Amino acid sequence: MLAGRLRDAQAAHARMCVKRDMRTPTIAARRVAQWHEARDGLINAAGK
Repeated sequence: MLAGRLRDAQAAHARMCVKRDMRTPTIAARRVAQWHEARDGLINAAGK
């Protein structure tokens, strides 16, 4: 269940970032980095 929700969130986030990248690459990159950290934290928490 959690994995499916994460996948949906990732897909939506990826689409969002593609659009945002065209205007503000550095902000988008920073947001993506934050997202990946948060996602890894979620996955680690779910795996425990």
